[in-house]
Amino acid sequence: MERIMQHQGKQVTYYDDGSTGRPLLLLPSLGGTYQDWADILTKLTPDYRVVSFHPHEWSGDYIDGTTGILRQINQFLNATNIATPVTLVGHSYGGLVAQAFALHHPERVAGLVLVDATSVDLAELDQLDTPMLDREGDDAVWIDRFEELSKATDLRDRFPDGDDRTDWNPAYYRSMHAIISQWKSDAKDLQPRMRDLGVPLTVLGRDKAQSIETMSAAGFPKDELERMEEKWQELIQRQPNLSYQANVTFVPGTSHLMHRDRPDVIVDAILTLHQFKEFTV
Repeated sequence: MERIMQHQGKQVTYYDDGSTGRPLLLLPSLGGTYQDWADILTKLTPDYRVVSFHPHEWSGDYIDGTTGILRQINQFLNATNIATPVTLVGHSYGGLVAQAFALHHPERVAGLVLVDATSVDLAELDQLDTPMLDREGDDAVWIDRFEELSKATDLRDRFPDGDDRTDWNPAYYRSMHAIISQWKSDAKDLQPRMRDLGVPLTVLGRDKAQSIETMSAAGFPKDELERMEEKWQELIQRQPNLSYQANVTFVPGTSHLMHRDRPDVIVDAILTLHQFKEFTV
């Protein structure tokens, strides 16, 4: 359920289901919210006490990119009185944050579930010959867009179905602008830290064929999508190197939005993480 606390002199809304189970911190994608995961979070009790927060609402530390988000996580865990090691579930950029937190603060981490997570070798995607994909999804395009939105005064007109916490909140866009501006250098800084953390780790990757089919229908060239998806799978397959207790599964019928496509798989992956057996779909 959503709760409110005082943090740095202001009221902050966050998620805490109040269970007495193992602590679990959900780290959604860039721009994602814990509300997007509602159907999954409610199925994790009583095994887990699930908590989550939105970086743009918690504090201004997001200005320092991933480094700032790691400070926020430490602050949040302390504020919610979570002293025992936490299970991290990270999707997309949230998965990169999960890896970063585990590498910087291994004493605070009990296990990880990485859901189509951004790789520490993210920059390798820039080396691909994918000109149309680059035009649509280049970081510079999003950096400019989020900077413009963070200064806009007509957000309610642009997003009439939005809300005060995200679409109409300039801090929402400031946080994404700061994060994207730094995430490749943040990821590179993690590379020398990569090591076996020795904790339970489940890595979930999207279905390459499904992703290609979906993006092709949106008008993107199939040859570019094949190159990109091949590299994405390669990067996902490296993530189990974080732990000898790891396994990796590419989930049939899923896109990058796996929490919408197959929430049942994510629930099963989380619930079996600490049972010390290989997860399979």
